[in-house]
Amino acid sequence: MTRTIRRFPFFLLLCAVWWLGLRCTPGDVAGGSGSTTTNGFTATIVNSQGDVVADAVIHVRPEEYCASGSGPAVAVNGTVADTFSGTDGDVALSNLQPGRYTIEAFDVHSGQGVVVRSVIENGPARDIGSLKVEPAGAIRGALDAELLKSTGQFGVQIYGMERFALVDSATGTYQFTDLPPAEYTLRLVNSDTSFNPRDIDTVAVTSADTVAIDPYTEWNHSARLLIHPAAAGLSAGDTVFNFPLLLRLDGSNFDFSTERKKGNGFRVTKEDGGTVPFEQEWWDSANGIAALWLHIDTLFGSREVQTLRLYWGNSTASQVSSSLAVFDTAFGFEGVWHLNESGGTEQEDATVNNRSGVPYAMDGANDIPGIIGRSQEFEEDSQRILFDSLQIVNSGRDNNFTVSLWVKAAGVPDSAQGIFSRDDGAYGLYLDTGTQWVLNGDAPGFPNGFCTASATVEQWVHLCCVRRDGLNVLYVNGIATDSSEAGSSGLVAAFSDIVLCLGGFSNNSGWFYGVIDEFRIYRYAVPEKRIRLCYETQREDQSTVEVKQ
Repeated sequence: MTRTIRRFPFFLLLCAVWWLGLRCTPGDVAGGSGSTTTNGFTATIVNSQGDVVADAVIHVRPEEYCASGSGPAVAVNGTVADTFSGTDGDVALSNLQPGRYTIEAFDVHSGQGVVVRSVIENGPARDIGSLKVEPAGAIRGALDAELLKSTGQFGVQIYGMERFALVDSATGTYQFTDLPPAEYTLRLVNSDTSFNPRDIDTVAVTSADTVAIDPYTEWNHSARLLIHPAAAGLSAGDTVFNFPLLLRLDGSNFDFSTERKKGNGFRVTKEDGGTVPFEQEWWDSANGIAALWLHIDTLFGSREVQTLRLYWGNSTASQVSSSLAVFDTAFGFEGVWHLNESGGTEQEDATVNNRSGVPYAMDGANDIPGIIGRSQEFEEDSQRILFDSLQIVNSGRDNNFTVSLWVKAAGVPDSAQGIFSRDDGAYGLYLDTGTQWVLNGDAPGFPNGFCTASATVEQWVHLCCVRRDGLNVLYVNGIATDSSEAGSSGLVAAFSDIVLCLGGFSNNSGWFYGVIDEFRIYRYAVPEKRIRLCYETQREDQSTVEVKQ
């Protein structure tokens, strides 16, 4: 069972837990079972049946003590103490400095423990009676993505306890387990000393329970995001990793009046509270439309529904959008262009490669609504976008890669129209006069290098060109329509200076008339399941992603 406490403004979940139950050497123990005690306490550890608990681990720490994370504190007379209950369950510790202490007893055999706070005074030891152990609980949490921008390593401490959890720098998650039922105060720290530690007050842990602390008390709105894998064609045996999932928001599923700062306060978490990185491609509050790309680290075909959580409505929150986290080159992306910049400016690459597309004969009039956010309309001769140094798109038979994009042709052409083309003509995609999509997969004249498929004009079509193990394959709306043998590997050259033309042929002819959106190049052959997943989740009438208020 998991309970959620709305408390401190950063989320929660798993990471690392320090459970320290090392048997101390004789010089380390402050006092011991059966000794005459002063400035200390005595107690008996029992279970729920009243039977004594021998060999329970005992930690005694000042209430303001916080573990450093570098290892257990050395037990020193008068400050901290570690010992074990005796065979009769008794504990006796002496020579402690007067003050307020946290006393923890934990039975590692049963996974049960107890925590009490006690005052140690000068004079005879205080008998605190029988301490009954109970089943342990847990705390899980995660930091807000805004905090993860900080330098240094985050960690979480518990006041008065020998516990320290490192925060996973990628997900912001951490976890404490084996916590006896009690109320705790946590402390967030960072290895960068310029960071001011923050307290998370009064976290109540009960027996056999996991407490998930809701960090978003300052966010006024939330909703569930439901992902239906079967609707995107995934079967029970399918698992997809590191997938950029499109989230469209409009008046039917989102009230834009509740998020006025252009989506700055938008946050996404997993079911367990872990941060979901995202890129905000487009946010238009005035017209009530937004497009975001969420990084889904694992999409499970075996689940009927996979749930995320959306948060928004915090006017003081900062923007955490990151295209690099979603379209990481480590996931195989060579270049991703949303084509949402003003038509007369460079089209930015969402990857770290930063290969911007340079427009020619285009201006702001070419920037129009697309299938995803904004897009580029090609409506006159010579309008094109050029991309330099795309050496991944070469004619090598064994050089696997993928090119994908959304296309909306203006009509049936009178002559062939180039959609994209290498500047040497060795690879490209065009719309011919017979209303066919044609993938030219090799150098001009090679007889087996072409793939074709029936074309539909005046509506959005997802086209994907794959070079896979010596074959060219053309996918239309997620379905493989044709394949051909690629040319010989002798065609490979040093293609570091290759220019790719979007919107026409490489010889300044065959201008495309229509709209293009979401242009991507991958440096591997994208599997068929993933291609269909892209199509099904990005199409206008998709049924995979659902926002539930």
